[in-house]
Amino acid sequence: MLVLLLSQQASPVGPSAFTIVYLMTWGQISDELSSVTAWLPWPEAPWLPRLIVLTASARPAGKYGGFEPLRVSAFREAEAPHAAQVESAIEQWLTTRSLPEFDNAATAYFLALRFQCVSVLVGSAFDGVLANPNRAEAERTLRKLLIDRWRIYGPNWGVGFSFVEHDFVEEGR
Repeated sequence: MLVLLLSQQASPVGPSAFTIVYLMTWGQISDELSSVTAWLPWPEAPWLPRLIVLTASARPAGKYGGFEPLRVSAFREAEAPHAAQVESAIEQWLTTRSLPEFDNAATAYFLALRFQCVSVLVGSAFDGVLANPNRAEAERTLRKLLIDRWRIYGPNWGVGFSFVEHDFVEEGR
């Protein structure tokens, strides 16, 4: 449900003017995020070849049995060359609701993955829990999640909670 509020503000042409403030639910914002980009299937993920190389060369013991740090580091390493272009596209989308075309399929993949992961996060953790934001609050929150927080937690959000690539690697042996 889209809620419209009238907000009374001082105006340079008169004593006051009304502006429309849009409130969307976090669920609607989640739906909007999930429809921004096309999703690519796992076998096309550009970080999988790096994971296979890391897995074949070594499986260091670690906090998560040695496998999760490999896929997270492989993801981080594969995403790094595309991060600036992805973040620029996110900034463009936040202001214009349009995205640039990418020549590189990997860049498009990493952008789509960010939108899909944050869509799930917003829809599952925020909807019905946090108050519905106005447009400015939503954009600030999305910028933080899609860029700032992604730099820290993104590899875990993207590949840290699934063992799909493990199954893919095992099937390839």
